[in-house]
Amino acid sequence: MKYFMERKNTALLFAMLLFAPCFAAAFPSVGFQIIQHDPSGDEIRNCVYIIEDALFDTFFSNGIIISNSPPVSSDPKEFDSVFRKSLDEARESGTDLFVELTGEFDVSDSTNPSGALLDNISSFSYTVIDIDKDEVLFGGKKIPQGTSKITDSTQSVRDFGFEIAADIFNGIRKNFRTSRR
Repeated sequence: MKYFMERKNTALLFAMLLFAPCFAAAFPSVGFQIIQHDPSGDEIRNCVYIIEDALFDTFFSNGIIISNSPPVSSDPKEFDSVFRKSLDEARESGTDLFVELTGEFDVSDSTNPSGALLDNISSFSYTVIDIDKDEVLFGGKKIPQGTSKITDSTQSVRDFGFEIAADIFNGIRKNFRTSRR
């Protein structure tokens, strides 16, 4: 009986290894770039890194290979050149999809301008591009819901990042396969 169980486990492991690449091939690899627009300064905000983490967590936990170019702070006039450079890097690396995210910040009324607070974020917009076809699959924009000064925290920013990541992930699931037909 022991011999039979060992053979059964070996056969199961072999089947998993054989078919795993087939399932993985059904999901695209994704590259992304976060561009921060913040009139109050050029230093990358902690909020950006928290949202970046949420993107990685969401995609990795769903079995999607994801990579990124480091976040940058840029003036809107320079967005196009920063975006093109990141898109070219993603294209060279063989990535299937590229996600451009733009974070808008306004800390003019903030009680803690340097804090990782949801109140400091005006919006995050994103555009998902099929690199092979060089076409936009979809895009969107998330505006954070107001929080009280007491409940606004790093966790609020992280939750907002997961909302953005879920929107992008669900959009990719819906649009990537149909764009390949």
